[in-house]
Amino acid sequence: IPFDASAKPAMQRPSFLLSEPEQVYTPISIYHGPERIQTAWWRESAINRDYFIGRNELGQWCWVYRQADNQWFIHGYFA
Repeated sequence: IPFDASAKPAMQRPSFLLSEPEQVYTPISIYHGPERIQTAWWRESAINRDYFIGRNELGQWCWVYRQADNQWFIHGYFA
């Protein structure tokens, strides 16, 4: 499903997920977010991420997240 800027962003997920998220080193314009995803907060291996829908310099719609330490990663792309 391609990204539709008029649709409810929280309901959209990218059609292409990376096998391993890649750290962001170039600017990304944020269009929606954050959407917090948090799992197993009581465990040491808990995931605590704020997800955003953004667009990179190449015009690609991306699903990016920010970790608690303020590092940014691309997790997927919208088709």
